[in-house]
Order: sequence, then C-alpha cells, then structure tokens
Amino acid sequence: MAVQVVMRITFFLLLTYELAEAPAPIAKPNCSDSCGNIYIPYPFGKTIGCYLNDWFKIVCNETSGSPKAFLPKIGLEVLEINITDPFNDNYFWNDPGLVRVNMPIISSNCKNRSSNHIGGVNISGSPFFFSSYRDRFISVGCDNLAIMTGIDPMVVVGCKSNCVDKSMIEDIKLKHCSGFNCCITTIPSGIQVLNANFRSINEENKASEE
Repeated sequence: MAVQVVMRITFFLLLTYELAEAPAPIAKPNCSDSCGNIYIPYPFGKTIGCYLNDWFKIVCNETSGSPKAFLPKIGLEVLEINITDPFNDNYFWNDPGLVRVNMPIISSNCKNRSSNHIGGVNISGSPFFFSSYRDRFISVGCDNLAIMTGIDPMVVVGCKSNCVDKSMIEDIKLKHCSGFNCCITTIPSGIQVLNANFRSINEENKASEE
C-alpha cells in the first residue's frame, strides 16, 4: 500500500458578517495591507492594533527571499484572504469570507519518501472552520482506504482507491481521480479538527472474512 494524501485547506471565517457586506475590505489606517503578494484586510493585520485579536495576527516572513504570510496561532502559511468571496457573492451571501492556507502533504508508506508524515489540523476554539464547499480530501495511491478522523466518533468519512495497471492510466477515464490509484471526497461542514488514517483495502477485506 502506497499512500499520499494531499490536503489544500480553505478556512471558513464566521466572525465578520458586517465586514463581508462592505464594498471593499481594507486594512486599518496606518496599517500595512500586504505581505508580498498577499493582501491583508482587517480584521487581519501584522502589528498590534491592526488585527482584531491574536487569531487574525499575520506574521510576514521575509527571510526566504519571497515574503510569506503566516497565521502563527495555527502555524500555517496564508495563500489568500477573501473577506468577500469573489467567485459567487450570491452563493456566499451568508458567509463572511475565506482564507486559503498551505498544509504539508500527509504521507504513509511512500516509496519516494524516507519517512512518513502523519499529522492533521486542530483549530478548536478559533474563528475558523473547514469549508465543505471549497475543501476536498484527496488520497493518491492504491489498495488504500483513507479515512478522516477526529471529526465525530459516530461519523466515518473517507474514500478508497483500487490498484490498476499503469498502462491503463493512459485511458482518458483514468486520468481523473476516479477511485483507481486516487480517490476524492468532500469534507464535512462545520468541523475544526481533521486528521487522516490509512488502511489497506486487502487487509480490511481479510479481517472481515475472518
């Protein structure tokens, strides 16, 4: 079993309804409104007095050449901030905004990796949630049952991918994440804790037969 789960997380903000209705979210007066090419509107900010509270504090790391924005309270890099979603304002009429962040790949038993990287995200107590509309849980590999954990003991969410010969991947139907060597599923709405667990489909089948 070779497993690699890629998670692109878009955090969903719940606190700033009034800001979402504003025509153009801006930074507070005398506050920097950018970190590299990342625009930073209020309630986010880089210095004391410029952000609403510590959850919205942005640290701009300029030591790597290209400036990168981080949310230190959750330890993730910020890729984009949209207080009002630009794609469909009508669909998001009751949604305050979106923050797209970069999360490391979660991997297990991959041939091209010297070690596993098992982890997840816990943002309990923060104003951020996963977006069921934007986020996707993707598992790359075969003979793989990838399960999201930490959601609810009574809820099991995940996907499975079967193995297929490499020559068949050239088939146009298998170039997409369709359950062969790759699977994809949505992430439940309103959650703040998400981890991943991997199991072999063959091992699961053997266990059920015993």
